[in-house]
Amino acid sequence: SPATAADDDDGDDGAAAPPPPPPSPKPIIRLDQTVVNRIAAGEVVARPANALKELLENCLDAGARTIAVEVADGGLKTLRIRDDGSGVRTSELPLLCERFATSKLRNFEDLQDVQTFGFRGEALASISHVAKVHVLTKTRDEPCAYKQTFRDGKPVEKAPTPCAGTDGTTITVEDMFFNLKTRRKALSSSTSEQYAAILRVCGAYAIHTAARGVSVSCRKTRGGTDLNTASGGTTTAAIAAVHGAAAASDLAPFHCDATPGPDRPLDFKLDGFVSRRCVQTTRGVHKVDGLQRFTLFINDRL
Repeated sequence: SPATAADDDDGDDGAAAPPPPPPSPKPIIRLDQTVVNRIAAGEVVARPANALKELLENCLDAGARTIAVEVADGGLKTLRIRDDGSGVRTSELPLLCERFATSKLRNFEDLQDVQTFGFRGEALASISHVAKVHVLTKTRDEPCAYKQTFRDGKPVEKAPTPCAGTDGTTITVEDMFFNLKTRRKALSSSTSEQYAAILRVCGAYAIHTAARGVSVSCRKTRGGTDLNTASGGTTTAAIAAVHGAAAASDLAPFHCDATPGPDRPLDFKLDGFVSRRCVQTTRGVHKVDGLQRFTLFINDRL
């Protein structure tokens, strides 16, 4: 019988199906400020060693000559740093963890010659959004110390509480990343590595500030002191405390500087120490490699 039109249709002529229409646009909303602050904090404070670096630089900005660090569970459970610096005035203590509240800057032009490590007032604010922050501080002209607790950039109590304490500031950071479960879980599996990173930050600043008379120590809450440099010591003595006597005994100092000229638009000065030979050292290092034995500060910054 003659073929019909239906018989000629095989059902698939090879043509692609048309793509589906794009979805309806999602509404644009303003994120809740708590979410914004938590995201920003996670970028500034990626792990406990980052938090320690910010806190340690605050100690140096406060003119501290003795800095003591205490760590539990790689800094996730407890990260405490104590200094003998200038302290914080009671009237200003409630502003301590507020973003962009700072003693180091007054207007935009001040950025041209800022001499401090920090200036934005963002470090403590960021830490307070991912951890529980307790501050105990005393200035030399106040009769007693004061303490206050902070969460999400704000003080928990209505006013600082008077208490006993010595001149300077002690900041205790507890339960870091308690509200970022995935990150805390990932870091909890490597607490030894986190402590080694903290120890390396302490060691780097101990070496860099030794000639200025700054003493730095670091220890676990339940354990002996792993790092302790003497106040008024030398850079070489600090290197021995961090990397061992063998490394410190085989160092060669070097110096280099240059003044601006037609072919040198910038001036610079470089000072340092280099080993005359390869020295294996494991002190304060989780994994021994060349990078762990290399410490560089540019314009006072690690």
